[in-house]
Amino acid sequence: MGQKREQGLVNHTAVLPFTCVLCHRAEADPDICGDQLEKCGLCAHAFCLFFATLLSRQENRRVGLMGFLPRDIQIAVWRAAQKRCCVCGQSGATIMCCKEDCDRWFHLPCAKEGGCVNVYVTPYSSFCPEHRPEQDVEATPEPGTDCPICMEPVEDRKTFRTLVCPACKRAWFHRDCIQGQAMRAGLFSLRCPLCRDTGEFLVQMFIVGIRIPFRLVSFCLAPRTGGASAVLCQALPQQSWPCPVP
Repeated sequence: MGQKREQGLVNHTAVLPFTCVLCHRAEADPDICGDQLEKCGLCAHAFCLFFATLLSRQENRRVGLMGFLPRDIQIAVWRAAQKRCCVCGQSGATIMCCKEDCDRWFHLPCAKEGGCVNVYVTPYSSFCPEHRPEQDVEATPEPGTDCPICMEPVEDRKTFRTLVCPACKRAWFHRDCIQGQAMRAGLFSLRCPLCRDTGEFLVQMFIVGIRIPFRLVSFCLAPRTGGASAVLCQALPQQSWPCPVP
């Protein structure tokens, strides 16, 4: 902690909320936007930085915000002031669909609501609802199929919010459920809830925009009466394969 303070970089996730200069949100889903960082009065979510169009990162990760220079961030903010989000309609959108000739922009926190996809691996590509990658799996859930994570019914077909395991084609789950599972399990423990496949399953989850932290299962020991009990929790840093955020 002392070393971070000396460098001037502070993690404000559990402190007072600061407004991200890129998405203009004081509070946003940390599973989507990552940690909120501040240095020299400049505040931004980690993944708002990574997904911002034309915002380059320096080789020296210690400068600026994780290698993103304040000057470059300000240029991105100025550019975004002229772009309207295709989801909420507000200006200040910093992420452009990477499909050639598409001019749709959006804020990172608006992505899920609008059906946009952000791929949490290098080179951090983003897609609008029209051009987002879809699961290349020929399958339809049987009537009455429940999500094996929350045990609630899924939709009757593949959609942005309803996904299927590409290996067994029997496990259907909600996007929010598998995203939560991914954050708890991490890259080395996440697998299909039914067939336990990892290879095909992980590749598909990355492609459709599920953020999978580059770490082992997250847990901590919580002291309770009669001993200590292992409980799932969120661990820092939250990193994504194959280009982890330091």
